[in-house]
Amino acid sequence: MADPGTCVERVTAASMTSAAFGAVVGCARAAWGADAPAVVRARALPAVTKTVTALAASAALFGAIGGTYAGVTCASEEARQSRDAWNGALGGAMSGVVVGLRNGSLAHAASAGAAFALASVAVDASGRKISFGDEWEDGATPKRISIPYR
Repeated sequence: MADPGTCVERVTAASMTSAAFGAVVGCARAAWGADAPAVVRARALPAVTKTVTALAASAALFGAIGGTYAGVTCASEEARQSRDAWNGALGGAMSGVVVGLRNGSLAHAASAGAAFALASVAVDASGRKISFGDEWEDGATPKRISIPYR
């Protein structure tokens, strides 16, 4: 398997990718959410400000979640000297804590941490594939790393 890069590279890539996805989610929330900003009295600046605020908030949250997952996973790999599902479970649990801290709820942090850890373990247990069986793996196409921090 190819070298996934240093921890700094992995955290940076995860944070930036997650923040970009969060910006897209923030745009969708701003456009279609229940509290979508509207132009009032032909003044667009307040609506633009609210849209940018929603975009930035989602980008920051998703970037923090992705960066935390990558950072904790990488730190766990370095500390334990192994690459297994436990590293992802720890990263998922700490990512859930970020969500809980954002909402200010310890119960939410625990439940989100458990859900993220379970999702990470499920992905690792599946071999990081979404297909079942070998009918699509004929060996003709070389394997590629699609996510730089994995």
